[in-house]
Amino acid sequence: MSGVVSELEKLNLETAPVGDAVAVAAEEAQGTGENKTKLPPANKRTGGKKMSHKTLSQFGEGRKVLAVASQSAVKQVAGSIAHTSRESDPPVLSAVGPASVNQAIKAVAVARSYLEEDLIDLVVQVERGQPGGDIKDLILLNLKKVKLRVQPNVEYQNLKSAGKSGTSSLAGAIAKNIRESKPVKITAVGQNPVFRAVDAVCFARKYLADDGLDLEFQPEFTQITFDSGTQANAIQLTVISHKI
Repeated sequence: MSGVVSELEKLNLETAPVGDAVAVAAEEAQGTGENKTKLPPANKRTGGKKMSHKTLSQFGEGRKVLAVASQSAVKQVAGSIAHTSRESDPPVLSAVGPASVNQAIKAVAVARSYLEEDLIDLVVQVERGQPGGDIKDLILLNLKKVKLRVQPNVEYQNLKSAGKSGTSSLAGAIAKNIRESKPVKITAVGQNPVFRAVDAVCFARKYLADDGLDLEFQPEFTQITFDSGTQANAIQLTVISHKI
């Protein structure tokens, strides 16, 4: 792991034990000017709920946290994710705000491609203190390592996340389809839609808890064509459900 730490220091990324994730993310966000409001320390209240060490510690002792900022280089973060994932458990990514979350999601998508030759894949479990809460709340992306497998040939319900999408309405659509055993993909173009898509998955986890279901997702790059004929690169989240 020492090689990973030195590499991250060289990339100007922060690493910290899981218990220090809140402080790391706050410092990283402030360092880029993305969030000029000082975030509260771990023992204060954030978004109406404690962003406590209890939430962080469930990811497991000894896990590393990479604080991703709005200006973090995607391929460099992806390389660090892939390196750590080959050697041990993948890191937990922390991000504050749409720009940072967007960079983190893109980094996971790239890291997945780096790991294909190793027959390793990644899934993401998203956590935050208050789903649908303040845009500056800390978001944690818990990466899990799974075996690479051929994607099933199924028909997905394609949901779209727009910059002005309501988190609760998108989350409700996700939960409804999952309850009906309909696989879901969410497509987003731009950092705000990507942020809303990630937040909606987090919100949908709450909706599905009483059904004994939980959600993870896998990000990938795709291309979409608008009605005008214009094409754009997009992020697509494949939502994966499982019993708790």
